[in-house]
Amino acid sequence: MKSKRYARVAAALLILGCSASVPAMAGGMHFRIDATTRLIADDEGRLQALEMHWGYDQAMTDLLLNEEDLSTPEKRDAAMEVLGQDIMSDLFDLGYFTTLQANEEPQVFMTSQDYKASLSADNRIQLDFTIPLQQPRDPRDTTLDLMLADSSAGIALVYAGPDSITLAGKLAERCSSPSIASSVETLNEHEVELQVVTTECK
Repeated sequence: MKSKRYARVAAALLILGCSASVPAMAGGMHFRIDATTRLIADDEGRLQALEMHWGYDQAMTDLLLNEEDLSTPEKRDAAMEVLGQDIMSDLFDLGYFTTLQANEEPQVFMTSQDYKASLSADNRIQLDFTIPLQQPRDPRDTTLDLMLADSSAGIALVYAGPDSITLAGKLAERCSSPSIASSVETLNEHEVELQVVTTECK
């Protein structure tokens, strides 16, 4: 049976939401992921994938590891391999928490085959993965809009600034430097601040 790591997060959010003694993060969030994204082009200059680097906060790290035995490098590596498989399976089912539009047309992602979960120097989960588009997109005369969001409003996925989004290859020549606009949206009856990344391609 496939393990559902994010089911633990959902259960924890339910408990936290019912507890007046547990303070919520800004915007009602209880967990945070710091994200960076690189837009990848193929040899023809078409947008073909998003390369993601996610840093999980300590609370979410502790919940997802759930007392895993990390006492030796071998056990740690084995645990992180299983963790990566579980998280990526969940993220595919959840749409990777990622919405990408090209001229307001939603783009479809395929299953990620390139991913790795590891522990950072401060023992927090670092998830690196690449999600390919089902169909590469010619970026010419295109506005690309990217948004990361957990529809349960339980996890804040945050870009520290425009430098957290980069363009690779010919995309850097054809597209403007990404900008970030913040807006307040309602997710699951919670008002949350969301970031929309936009780049204009000629």
